[in-house]
Amino acid sequence: MEPEKDRIQPLSWQVLDIILEKLQGLVGEGAMGVLKTLKSADRTQPPNPRIVYDLGNELEDLVGPKGAFALLRQVGREIGILFTKGKDSETAAEILATTLRQLGFAYEIKLEEDSAYICKCVFYGFLKQDGFEPVEKPVCWTGWGFIEGCLSNVNNAHHIKWVGRDNLKQECRFSIRKSADEWD
Repeated sequence: MEPEKDRIQPLSWQVLDIILEKLQGLVGEGAMGVLKTLKSADRTQPPNPRIVYDLGNELEDLVGPKGAFALLRQVGREIGILFTKGKDSETAAEILATTLRQLGFAYEIKLEEDSAYICKCVFYGFLKQDGFEPVEKPVCWTGWGFIEGCLSNVNNAHHIKWVGRDNLKQECRFSIRKSADEWD
């Protein structure tokens, strides 16, 4: 059995509230009020990761795919910046590596010089069940933004590009560049 620190932690309402607060700041309280996922949430029970996935889908219905991708990527960026602001690069890199496990979203983010990997994402099963691949649904863009937000405080990287998924390793890869000029 895995030690507690090595398991993906259950999603909490506190984590969901941080996401919702950031999202509300971007779209306004009125838009948030129409999302059925929030209205029907039973806060007497622990939230299931499906609620985050469904929230992204409802946001997509409200503002379209590109709008939902952009909004959730920005939410991820803001959370990444919030969690790493004022931290030295070593501490910020540790926060990047472990926070998604503590939030209940993925096992870890592995960081290499020019790549970041989201490993064992809890949302991948929902994507496959619904016939989608990574980054085809809004929820994926939150993790992408989280990497960007953290890395802006770790190594000044601001340009993160989706590369692909290794299904055997259960990880999604993102390329990291410090400037747009570095792309091949």
